[in-house]
Amino acid sequence: MNIESSNEHIKLVSKKQQDAILKDCKNPKYTVIILLMLDCGLRVTEVVSLKLGDFDFMRNEVRIKSLKKRGKDTSRVIPITTRLLEAISFYCRSLEADKDTYMFPAVNKKSKSPHLSRKQVWRKLNKLSDGVVYPHMFRHTFASRIVNEGNDLLVAQKLLGHNDIRTTQVYTHVNERDLKAAINSIEEKGIKVWFKRKFGKKIEVPVLPFDKGITNFHVGRKNILKKLASNGEKKINTLVKGPQGIGKTHLLDNYQYGKILRIDEVNKFKRTLISMIQSIIQDKPGMLELYTQLEEQEGVEKIDKMLKALSVKQLAERLIKITEKHEYTLILDDVTKITPTGVSIIEKLKNHFHIICAARQVKISHISFLTNFDVVEVKNLDRKESIEMIGRLVHNAQMFDRIEDYESFKNHVFEQTDGNPLFIIEMVERYNKEMVIDLDTTRDIQHTTARKEIDFSIPLMIFLGGLMVLRYVGKELTDDKGAYMLFGGVAMVFALFARFFFNSTKRKYV
Repeated sequence: MNIESSNEHIKLVSKKQQDAILKDCKNPKYTVIILLMLDCGLRVTEVVSLKLGDFDFMRNEVRIKSLKKRGKDTSRVIPITTRLLEAISFYCRSLEADKDTYMFPAVNKKSKSPHLSRKQVWRKLNKLSDGVVYPHMFRHTFASRIVNEGNDLLVAQKLLGHNDIRTTQVYTHVNERDLKAAINSIEEKGIKVWFKRKFGKKIEVPVLPFDKGITNFHVGRKNILKKLASNGEKKINTLVKGPQGIGKTHLLDNYQYGKILRIDEVNKFKRTLISMIQSIIQDKPGMLELYTQLEEQEGVEKIDKMLKALSVKQLAERLIKITEKHEYTLILDDVTKITPTGVSIIEKLKNHFHIICAARQVKISHISFLTNFDVVEVKNLDRKESIEMIGRLVHNAQMFDRIEDYESFKNHVFEQTDGNPLFIIEMVERYNKEMVIDLDTTRDIQHTTARKEIDFSIPLMIFLGGLMVLRYVGKELTDDKGAYMLFGGVAMVFALFARFFFNSTKRKYV
């Protein structure tokens, strides 16, 4: 059955034709274009109009904007197949990382259109298929594959963005998981494909520029970004853990999935909970029941006074009552110094809200709220990533011409910062204040904060233990035991303070 027409003469592209066209297409750009029509069911106009910012590579999705009805802007989200992601990854190497960049910019700079034209795609397909295949055939083939795999017809209509308004009303009931399941059903299968994905070269997922943070570009952290996106989709609570300057806030600032409530102070939870409830009330104009209930209970007029009269526990219960499960994502900027009250509140909220929080470390005594959290540890950038970041910062600051020895400069910054992103930024900003950055200047500027302190507690305890053993050996095995007894006695005095040394090495954080 055809999705868009009852015309029995609509032509489909056979598997043999698909393989032949993709094999003969040597241009990465047109490979992506073909797969967007074949694996996502896009119209050729939708394909050429795509911008880099329409893709969410962490969730493997593309958002298609379209005008279904005059004056009404609508869009649909389509999951991306593995082979399409791989093709995009290869093609994106030639594009500048800008969200507003057209995925397929016009070849001729004098062109009236900023992007590739429909006619150019038609001509390319005509050449690749000897005049047999035209773009819309790929869209019909996509629809046929989806339906023939046993997926619900409404799912296929949702993916295709059908423009019948009655069908569009039904689309709102299609679950996002059904869409992903439909795309998975048309994924390439077989032992050859399995070996390629298991042992072949891993796909380099493109990362778009960030909207917020100290820098608008991004280096490394692709696996962490993908993990956060995946956990967000599955509503898995997540703790982002790492030292100062590692980029935790940068990651949280740019998390944009679903409805978000931001908590920047975990030590003043009452004020925070009141702000959250007020925000939700504003977000839900129909939340008049809350006002009515509070007026009856407290007998006051202003919502502020009513909320302030409630305890922290009551506010948390109220917050749960006025929201659906997993309707909101709570982002907690820093739970490093969370109080016992904060712990008890998060324990109440963690099974109702999707929570993402960050911390340098969390005390063992406070980890009860983390029982259903996935811990994502953020580490320093490796040398290659650090050098890339230094280069981009130098380029953006236009300070390359002032650096006498660029290789020594990069090495020095990396050695001083150990790959900590914030420290790298601070050091480059410090160098940028110098008129000339010669070798002496490069060596003189240091970032001591990044240097790691060495904990001598464990070596000291081993040393003292060795002296005590030495005292025993001297007493039992030799007549000349004076020196042995002296050293052993000193060790025993130090052993009186063993509790202090053991406490200093005891694990206090997760």
